[in-house]
Amino acid sequence: MNAGARTGIATSFTALMISAALLTHGATIDSLPTCLAGLALTLVALTSLVLIFVRHWTSDTRAERARLGEATRDASAVSARYLAAQAALDSERQRLLRDTAAERERCKAQLEAERAALLQEFEESRARIACEAFEAAVVIWRKGIPKEAQHAKVIGFPTQERERERERPRSRDVIQP
Repeated sequence: MNAGARTGIATSFTALMISAALLTHGATIDSLPTCLAGLALTLVALTSLVLIFVRHWTSDTRAERARLGEATRDASAVSARYLAAQAALDSERQRLLRDTAAERERCKAQLEAERAALLQEFEESRARIACEAFEAAVVIWRKGIPKEAQHAKVIGFPTQERERERERPRSRDVIQP
């Protein structure tokens, strides 16, 4: 409670004591106006006390502030954990990107080496085949080319020969079966 509330409570208790004294004095001297004044002062003091306590009860926010502070601390802790997890995730993503880039470069270098080896093998094979062809040409040239060129003979399948035999010359007047 603040200082104003404490002062109001002290004043109300003082008024309550005075009103009790007035009631007692009025009852002793048998004076109705004094008793009514004491009773009215009692009602005012009690009403003042009730209003002060109700105001304090409705406007006291210590418990709510404590809960709010606790909730704020919890939210800050959750936020800190989230930020830490986000930073860890970002660093992991960067690591993966670096690893994949390094792997890509390694694969590229390996591919280039394999390509160079295959190209060298191809060139060696080509040179060997060219040498063999040249040697064959020299051998053929030394032996001489046969005077009559042999023509290739096409060997047909038996079904193709039968079809050739059945074919007749076609004209406009002939009807085929």
